[in-house]
Amino acid sequence: TKGINTDRLQAYLAFTTEQQNADFWTKQFREEYEQGTLTADSVDQPGVPIEVRETWRNRAQQLDQQRSDSGIKQL
Repeated sequence: TKGINTDRLQAYLAFTTEQQNADFWTKQFREEYEQGTLTADSVDQPGVPIEVRETWRNRAQQLDQQRSDSGIKQL
Protein backbone atom coordinates (compact mmCIF):
# COMPACT_ATOMS: atom_id res chain seq x y z
CA THR A 1 0.00 0.00 0.00
CA LYS A 2 2.97 2.33 0.47
CA GLY A 3 4.33 1.85 -3.04
CA ILE A 4 8.00 1.50 -3.91
CA ASN A 5 10.86 3.34 -2.21
CA THR A 6 11.83 6.43 -4.23
CA ASP A 7 14.71 7.72 -2.09
CA ARG A 8 17.29 7.00 -4.80
CA LEU A 9 15.29 9.02 -7.32
CA GLN A 10 15.36 12.17 -5.17
CA ALA A 11 18.97 12.86 -6.24
CA TYR A 12 17.83 13.25 -9.83
CA LEU A 13 15.32 15.92 -8.85
CA ALA A 14 17.92 18.18 -7.23
CA PHE A 15 19.93 20.67 -9.24
CA THR A 16 23.69 20.78 -8.98
CA THR A 17 25.44 23.80 -7.53
CA GLU A 18 26.83 24.58 -10.97
CA GLN A 19 23.35 24.57 -12.49
CA GLN A 20 22.00 26.80 -9.73
CA ASN A 21 24.91 29.21 -10.33
CA ALA A 22 24.28 29.26 -14.10
CA ASP A 23 20.55 29.81 -13.52
CA PHE A 24 21.28 32.72 -11.17
CA TRP A 25 23.55 34.50 -13.68
CA THR A 26 21.22 33.81 -16.59
CA LYS A 27 18.31 35.35 -14.68
CA GLN A 28 20.45 38.31 -13.63
CA PHE A 29 21.65 39.01 -17.18
CA ARG A 30 18.18 38.54 -18.67
CA GLU A 31 16.77 41.17 -16.30
CA GLU A 32 19.62 43.59 -17.07
CA TYR A 33 19.21 42.99 -20.80
CA GLU A 34 15.49 43.67 -20.68
CA GLN A 35 16.17 46.91 -18.77
CA GLY A 36 18.94 47.86 -21.20
CA THR A 37 21.59 48.02 -18.49
CA LEU A 38 23.63 44.91 -19.35
CA THR A 39 27.31 45.69 -19.97
CA ALA A 40 30.24 43.63 -21.18
CA ASP A 41 32.00 44.35 -17.89
CA SER A 42 29.19 42.76 -15.90
CA VAL A 43 29.25 39.66 -18.12
CA ASP A 44 33.04 39.32 -17.78
CA GLN A 45 33.13 39.61 -14.00
CA PRO A 46 34.64 36.78 -11.94
CA GLY A 47 32.33 33.95 -10.93
CA VAL A 48 30.24 33.91 -14.10
CA PRO A 49 30.24 30.42 -15.67
CA ILE A 50 31.89 30.25 -19.11
CA GLU A 51 28.75 28.96 -20.83
CA VAL A 52 26.67 31.84 -19.48
CA ARG A 53 29.40 34.35 -20.33
CA GLU A 54 29.58 33.14 -23.94
CA THR A 55 25.78 33.30 -24.27
CA TRP A 56 25.44 36.88 -23.02
CA ARG A 57 28.70 38.53 -24.17
CA ASN A 58 27.47 39.41 -27.69
CA ARG A 59 24.23 40.85 -26.37
CA ALA A 60 26.11 42.95 -23.83
CA GLN A 61 28.50 44.23 -26.49
CA GLN A 62 25.57 45.15 -28.73
CA LEU A 63 23.97 47.14 -25.91
CA ASP A 64 27.30 48.85 -25.17
CA GLN A 65 27.59 49.80 -28.85
CA GLN A 66 24.02 51.08 -29.00
CA ARG A 67 24.57 53.18 -25.87
CA SER A 68 27.77 54.72 -27.24
CA ASP A 69 26.15 55.36 -30.65
CA SER A 70 23.28 57.21 -28.98
CA GLY A 71 25.61 59.24 -26.74
CA ILE A 72 24.69 57.57 -23.44
CA LYS A 73 27.70 57.44 -21.13
CA GLN A 74 28.26 54.80 -18.46
CA LEU A 75 29.06 56.10 -14.98
